[in-house]
Amino acid sequence: LQDVTDKEIDDCYQIHVRQLIRICRHFTNRLRQSSRGRIVIISSIWGETGASMETIYSAMKGAQIAFVKALSQELAMTTVTVNAITPGFVSGNMSQVWSDEELQAITEELPQQRLIDPIEIAHTCSYLCHPMARSITGTIQKVNGGWYV
Repeated sequence: LQDVTDKEIDDCYQIHVRQLIRICRHFTNRLRQSSRGRIVIISSIWGETGASMETIYSAMKGAQIAFVKALSQELAMTTVTVNAITPGFVSGNMSQVWSDEELQAITEELPQQRLIDPIEIAHTCSYLCHPMARSITGTIQKVNGGWYV
């Protein structure tokens, strides 16, 4: 925490919190006119648990989760649902920064001993957007393979 600059904090806030709020504010009236408006936020496991050396990022992801819970209450009397997905360790560009050996060591520490496939996140998103999910609101969908740190 002590090595993070004010600019880095502000940038993280801009990306993960301020712009999220602004986007939701912009589209809320249009979503309310829809018969099944949906807001699905892709957050992070770190927003729920916090992460050493990721204090600011964890705080911003935690703010997203609090925003989802509050906005879902605000829109509960409408057809708009608001939910978050908190992925664990997902296979993709971010996981490619590690060597094969490092990835293997990380994977061995995970309960399912595998990374989350991005299609699993997409499937959860699809579920939340389905017409039969009209009563699913204010939830945090944990797609983390049992990785509760």
